[in-house]
Amino acid sequence: MTKNLAKQRKNQAKSKTDSARKSFVSPLLILSAIVLYVIVLYSNSLHNSILTFDDNEYFNDYPEVRSLSWQSITKYFSGYYVIMYQPLPVLSFALNYHFTGTDVFYFTLNKPSVALWLYCFSFSLCKKLDFK
Repeated sequence: MTKNLAKQRKNQAKSKTDSARKSFVSPLLILSAIVLYVIVLYSNSLHNSILTFDDNEYFNDYPEVRSLSWQSITKYFSGYYVIMYQPLPVLSFALNYHFTGTDVFYFTLNKPSVALWLYCFSFSLCKKLDFK
């Protein structure tokens, strides 16, 4: 009787695994959908101006954003900008300013690029942790 019960449980587990495999969507398809979603979501904003809302405060009120150096990078991680602790966005502003100046297209392209990187990173992390 114990052998039959163990066999039944094994068959049930196998049928659940088989049905899960059949309904599983390809990770590449999910990642492609995320990439397409981000492109569609941000495509309308690529030609907006940069000096809207609080972006101008970063460049007018914080001169270290306009000069990329080790000293300024340590300052990004040890201070507050626009009343918030946000070292990575400030670092991305400084990198954009250093490489492209005030070209609006690259500043607005940075946001979806960072979003895509974070989505892909989160997706791969969840996949490695084997969330189901």
